[in-house]
Amino acid sequence: MSDNFCSDFKRLTEVVFDHAAGDTICSECGLVLEAHSVDETSEWRTFANESSDNDPVRVGGPINPLLTNGGLSTVIARPNGASGDFLSSSLGKWQGRGANPDRNLIQAFKSIAAMCERGRIVIEGEGGEAVSFLMFGYAKSKKGKEMEEGKEGTTQPTSKAKAPARLLKISDNFCSDFKRLTEVVFDHAAGDTICSECGLVLEAHSVDETSEWRTFANESSDNDPVRVGGPINPLLTNGGLSTVIARPNGASGDFLSSSLGKWQGRGANPDRNLIQAFKSIAAMCERLGLPAIIKDRANEIYKRVEDQKPLKGRNQEAIFGACLYIACRQENKPRTVKEICSVVNGTTKKEIGRAKEFIVKHLELEMGHSVEMGTIHAGDYMRRFCSSLGMTNQEVKAAQEAVQKSEELDIRRSPISIAAAVIYIISQLSVSKKPLKDISIATRVAEGTIKNSFRDLYPHLSRIIPSWFATEEDIKNIYSSRGW
Repeated sequence: MSDNFCSDFKRLTEVVFDHAAGDTICSECGLVLEAHSVDETSEWRTFANESSDNDPVRVGGPINPLLTNGGLSTVIARPNGASGDFLSSSLGKWQGRGANPDRNLIQAFKSIAAMCERGRIVIEGEGGEAVSFLMFGYAKSKKGKEMEEGKEGTTQPTSKAKAPARLLKISDNFCSDFKRLTEVVFDHAAGDTICSECGLVLEAHSVDETSEWRTFANESSDNDPVRVGGPINPLLTNGGLSTVIARPNGASGDFLSSSLGKWQGRGANPDRNLIQAFKSIAAMCERLGLPAIIKDRANEIYKRVEDQKPLKGRNQEAIFGACLYIACRQENKPRTVKEICSVVNGTTKKEIGRAKEFIVKHLELEMGHSVEMGTIHAGDYMRRFCSSLGMTNQEVKAAQEAVQKSEELDIRRSPISIAAAVIYIISQLSVSKKPLKDISIATRVAEGTIKNSFRDLYPHLSRIIPSWFATEEDIKNIYSSRGW
């Protein structure tokens, strides 16, 4: 019995808990304050017919996150009153001969529990959590000692199996007892957040909302989390969550799924072309080092064009490259057409240009307005080109300032040509001069184009080159020391 608020009497009254029915009943008026409640405490009933006493052997012990497998491994022992020839006697001997990594921990925990019992330490509520942390401290110190011994070479681990994943995670949180931030332990097995100093349970039965990465396949020889599957793809039918039958790794040719896979291949899959296109675009993005947002935008562009069914008979590789080029422009991460050509098999600049115009035309017809492609600036290429040439931070900073000032000038050159010419100028003013050939290879701009762009920029060098990077005399001498 305990006290609770009764809505009839409008005050605290003694209540009775009917655990069989799950009801909380007021002892004075009989009002059921709460019905069909779930008892979240441990189950301690016994259902063994042969048990002469009420020993609750059915439920077993609670989970102990300090032990391997939560302390739920099976221990074979001789029952009370069994004869010496009982079957479990020999099984118990075999079990005793095996290696138990938790044998010393279990013995230590029993000793701590006995000390608490003899010292009359309360083991319920917060006190119980404190005792648990005494055990946690022992287990942590024992593990640290074993690691130090292993480093010194005195003790080496003998088990070949991987150590089990830790069930406890330490972090900081606010403790209501200490009124300050203390270290807390997350017991993922029980879902509890526990203060490490006082043992107070700050949060109980919390749900772990992180991803599920366990594997439950018996035939899996590695820890590949194949159970969870891939993410939802809104561009595919049914979110891309349809079942695909494939032959497992290492399976023989007569495996059952082989024939099932053939039948699946013969069936009509509306997303077959889309899946293949998305794989090709993903491979291109990986080779160019592009982020996932550009890959998703390219997939979306291809999907919108493919829905109109105008791609039959066209060069698919050029279409993939054009979608990627448009996606880079729209996300303000432009790539040159030559860079796109380097990752597209057997496609020229002209083919990608035609494919780009074709895609833009169909998108404009679909949306009813022009497609926003974004404006290309020479500074968009600067940091990437300088990184490829191994230039210093000071040189990169000077090149970016020079490019920004060059946009104020009326120079009829493409942004990539101006970027290549500025890099050449900055390298000639620095200590480590870069050859014109290396700059041409890194920027994919012809040497003749870089020279012509340099001649256009030369009259304005005193305006665009930062004064902290080069003097007026160095800028005047750059034309005579250019080497061509």
